[in-house]
Amino acid sequence: LYEYPTAEIFALAGHCDVVVVDDRFVNQHPNIENGDDRVSVVSTLDLLDSVLVNNHRERTEHRSKLRNAGYFFVPVDEDELKLHLGNSTVHENKLAEGAELKAIRENFLQVQTGNCLQLPKEWFWAAMSLGVFIQVLRGLWTADSDIASARSDWIIDRVNIKNWIQHLFHKDINGIAGTGLNMQLATMLFPPDNASMQVEEKYFSWFQDRILSPLREQLPDLYSSVVQWYKKEVSTYKNAHLDKIIAETAGQYDKTALAKEALDVVPPLLRNTLLEDSAFCGEYEIGADTVICFENPDVNIRRSDLFRAVQKTLSETRTGEVTDTDGLEWKLENTAGNGQLPSLGLSSGNIRFPISPSFISLSPDAETRKRFLEQTARDLNLPDAAREAWLVILAKRPLENDEVETLDEDLLHTPVATAQSISGGISGKNISFTVPPSRKYFDRLVGEYDGSATIQDYAEGAARTLFEKLSDWKPYEGFLFSLLLSSHSALEAGIKTDGLNTDDLSRAYGLLETHGDIVSQLGAIEVGFRILRSNPEIEPFLIRLMARICNDDVYVTTSGFKLLSALFCIVDAQLSKIRLLPSEPPFYRRLAALSQAALIHRQLPDSVIDGDSFHKWAFDNCGGEHSLQSLVDMRTEPHWNPLLGTPEQIKLNFLGRIATAAREHERNIGTEELRKLVLGNNPKSTFSATHPFRFDFPGPLDGAKGPSRELPSERLEAIRTQTGADVVTPSSFIVLVNSARVFRLDSSHAELAAEALRSCRHQIAGVGNETQLPVMLNGLAAVAAVTRSRALADELRIVARRHRSDVQHPVPAGSEITVCLAAAASRSGLEDWTEFVGDWITELAFADELKDGEARMLRSQLRYLLHSVPELWVTCDRACAALAAVNENTFGEYEDSFPANP
Repeated sequence: LYEYPTAEIFALAGHCDVVVVDDRFVNQHPNIENGDDRVSVVSTLDLLDSVLVNNHRERTEHRSKLRNAGYFFVPVDEDELKLHLGNSTVHENKLAEGAELKAIRENFLQVQTGNCLQLPKEWFWAAMSLGVFIQVLRGLWTADSDIASARSDWIIDRVNIKNWIQHLFHKDINGIAGTGLNMQLATMLFPPDNASMQVEEKYFSWFQDRILSPLREQLPDLYSSVVQWYKKEVSTYKNAHLDKIIAETAGQYDKTALAKEALDVVPPLLRNTLLEDSAFCGEYEIGADTVICFENPDVNIRRSDLFRAVQKTLSETRTGEVTDTDGLEWKLENTAGNGQLPSLGLSSGNIRFPISPSFISLSPDAETRKRFLEQTARDLNLPDAAREAWLVILAKRPLENDEVETLDEDLLHTPVATAQSISGGISGKNISFTVPPSRKYFDRLVGEYDGSATIQDYAEGAARTLFEKLSDWKPYEGFLFSLLLSSHSALEAGIKTDGLNTDDLSRAYGLLETHGDIVSQLGAIEVGFRILRSNPEIEPFLIRLMARICNDDVYVTTSGFKLLSALFCIVDAQLSKIRLLPSEPPFYRRLAALSQAALIHRQLPDSVIDGDSFHKWAFDNCGGEHSLQSLVDMRTEPHWNPLLGTPEQIKLNFLGRIATAAREHERNIGTEELRKLVLGNNPKSTFSATHPFRFDFPGPLDGAKGPSRELPSERLEAIRTQTGADVVTPSSFIVLVNSARVFRLDSSHAELAAEALRSCRHQIAGVGNETQLPVMLNGLAAVAAVTRSRALADELRIVARRHRSDVQHPVPAGSEITVCLAAAASRSGLEDWTEFVGDWITELAFADELKDGEARMLRSQLRYLLHSVPELWVTCDRACAALAAVNENTFGEYEDSFPANP
């Protein structure tokens, strides 16, 4: 003990009135005792606060000096923080830090980037800091909301609970919700005291955008705890004050009014969540009235007023009137003839709006309601379960207001309605489409996920069931919708053609030839080979469809493969961004994305889109999200990565599938012309157009199942020769990397590469240009992924570290992140994966070689990774803090760079 530098102060106990010491071990105790001597222990901060108790300005200056000197845990009081924020300026909605605020920020970053916080001993500092910052934040919202927003952004970046997950909750990210609603959120839920209605609205907008919405997306358990906490608060208040309320209202207690008052003082997102909670609304007898908006020109009508007018119009009167929120009267009339279903329209002068057919469910006539649903359900292919549920209600009564909107949403979230909407959004060279943010929609498009581990299993289960239902619905239309799922050959076998007569089959192939999407065209070719013997009339269509695919030049603007690649990128990125299918295997989300891309493609005439511009726009705006999500997916499906999603590779996969289908059904090929086209050796044949290896690379849905072919002995020998060379260069791994896509490899093959990297002490020789090393590292990361080789992944991290400071050809941070995520797939368990990724990214974030531009890019990538995999907050919060410290720009929430309406 007495070798410890501070131990000598123990001997001073009998000679001093007080000992001032800033050693964390010592000053956690109130006194020092040495024999009979006892003396109080204080810190420098205690001394300053005591001596300068009445000199706030000087005390504040000394606190800043302590922070600048590197002292940890220097507290911030309200007066100090208010002073520094009040002295700060705001430029373009960004806070310009003064020296004092910078010192506070960096003091917090010291704690976040290190491992110094000890709990529960130092919980007081954390809790006090959070409380002070939030109290000051609420006081900012007075009149100037723009300045308040910028200053609040600065504060929330200091105390955002996600930045403290590793320190406060260790590895249990869900443990936050288990603690109940933390006081940070509790005090921020309600508007600041004495705020005007305008300021209150802006505060709610800020709080919702910066806190609640990201919380709901990234930490849904914590968001649910917020909702449950507030429900409990409302109930507790009601029960505690019920007698008083009844007395004050002379017995006229209105629990609905009480609930509405409680809803008025929380942000709209939380309010809407509670209004969507049937149990809450039922308990307080809440019936929400909304405003229905009509566009061009903007017309707003209260739903209750419109629905009363609709009910009147659907009665014998056939007309009704309604007044909009601006006081303008509108005429509502039913223009349908006798015996027809009602057709409602809203008009005023020369302006006319059609009314949703769903409003027919308000009709007083049960037969009209039932006939409407039966006809609409069949037209839109509404699933039987949904149709039966609505029929039970409509047979008894008209729908209630909320039910009408639910029915309308149910009908719109069908592939038929979505296709009609996309087709209606095309005008000249402009197209408009959205990706439905609905799990229900994608269940109807590609089938409900049934627990399958691979696409092959899914094809035998849920997909086959979907194809049967589509065929039973309408054989012709069902066949065309089934073909949207032709993104994998395993799905083709279940597509039904039994219900199609010769004319309908020819009509379907003719439509696909002239207006078909390229996915459905491929599926039609594969199905065609299967049924060709019994349907020889489709042979000319097959020849022309194959010619379209073979002749599609992926380098020209009209390429269907280029369009498919762009649409897949857009839809997959959007599904990732809204985290619609976070629990299902990646193949299911990609099947949904590819099928939706095909559905969009089918609605687009060939002349509408400039393929080059659209492809560039798609990958500039969505390529980052798509690529990062695909790399994350490799943890569970390691055999596919985004590098295989190019138009060139998609075309090679398609050609390979055509050649495979032709060989499997060769007995059905009756004419010499078709045989030569698909199986001949001439340069124009489909078989000759396929690459001997690349056509067999895994597709987007093949990530879970690797190649079945054994590695040939001569290739193994070539791998040993290359990796065993005395000098290790990027060329030392060419055969190994190329084999990983085509042949089955195991950890012993990966160990050859790992040993080669160790033998050269992780220093690669003969790097000829700036792309060689990243390409080599990415290739070896893919090998580590498919072989689940932790050893190779660990060696790659060391190689990246060694070459990070390479003067001639350094590894860019963006490339290193790609290598990191691909290599992380060597760990299949989520906890192991997050630890590997977190350690590597944290190391990179702290690297001296990281340039400012790279830090900004890395921060952007990390934002999306944290959004996609919230569990990474546990291992990446130090990296977040380090990247925030690179410059004065704070680390905020993930910014939405994805256009909602392409």
